[in-house]
Parts: sequence; structure tokens; C-alpha cells
Amino acid sequence: MKRPRPVDILKTDASFSAYLAHLSALVSIRTVTSDAHATAAGIEHCRKALVALLEPFGWRVSTDVEGNLRCEPRSDAIDPSRPLLWLCAHIDTVDADPVDFGGHDPFSCRETQSHLVGRGTNDCKAGVAFMLWYAEQLAAGALPAFNGGFLVTRYEEAGSHQPRSATAFARSLASGELQLAEAPHKTFFMILENTVRLRPAGAAEIG
Repeated sequence: MKRPRPVDILKTDASFSAYLAHLSALVSIRTVTSDAHATAAGIEHCRKALVALLEPFGWRVSTDVEGNLRCEPRSDAIDPSRPLLWLCAHIDTVDADPVDFGGHDPFSCRETQSHLVGRGTNDCKAGVAFMLWYAEQLAAGALPAFNGGFLVTRYEEAGSHQPRSATAFARSLASGELQLAEAPHKTFFMILENTVRLRPAGAAEIG
């Protein structure tokens, strides 16, 4: 039996509308990286959603000491002999002026004929919204679980003295801080930011 693919499910109107609802809700949270309370509110929004969706199935949702979010499946659902995958995106944005958005509120998601417009719609709340949407599909049984988990970071834009990047999470894996640290090798991070583009021929590729 052929396994469903996210790209095929997203093509349905109802599913794409669900994805846009997640993205719109995220954009409306003004998570400017210099505002710790705002970025914490964005993380809390994601935490509540993931707890409601995946904790009933044994997933563990937690924040680290720097306020970043991770969502991990049950340890018995992980096969360390197979490649592991972490999906990763950041919730924070740089600030925005309505002048730069045609007089519209930068922290609202508007849909035009060709674009979704709002601060963070691409960088990087589209990736966060995808993870929330995927969790929704997992909970509904529409998509299978994968051999890994989700990471949402909060200070990517800041140039923080302790930026929480994929590299930092890799160090946490190596140190044993994360549940999946027992994996001996082949651990991958997919950063869901500016990763897909159309080439002149019209074929999509991962950037």
C-alpha cells in the first residue's frame, strides 16, 4: 500500500486551508526577536498545539533552558538503526513597519493572487506552520509518524550570544541531553526555511 505524502494531502482545499490557519495564527503573534515575552508567547502557542495533538499518543513536548521547544515521540517508537530526522524552524522575526507592507499590519497574514504577505510568512513561520499541520495529520492518522521529531527555536534572528541553531541541537544530541542521543550516526536536521524554489524549468528543488 502506497504511503500518503504531505505534498499530496496539502493539495486538497480543506487541508491547505488548515495549513493557512496555522500560518495565519502564527503570523498574528508579534514574535520580534528582541521581545522575549513575544517569542515566549509564540513558543507557548506551539507548545499548546503540540501537547493537545500529540501527547495523547505518547509524544513528549518540552522546552529547554533557553526557551526552545522540542517534540519527541515515545522512545520505543524510534529505531536508532535507521536515519533520524529532526524538522526545525524558528518562531522569531525581525521587526516590521506597516509602510513596508503597503500600509497593512505586518503581523497579519494576507493572501494575494500570488503570495502570502506578512512578517514571517516565509522566514520562518511557514516551516513552523508545516510542523503544526503535520502534527495535526499525525493525530488524525492521515500521515505516518517518521523516525524523529520537531524543533522550534526562538532566537535565530537575534545573533544571540547563545543562538539555538541546528548545530546547537546537534551538540545536545551528542551530549545526551535529547532523547534521541542514543542514535550512533545518520541524524539529519531539515531546516524549514527558504528551502524550496522553482527553477526556470518550473521544477521544484530543495535549496
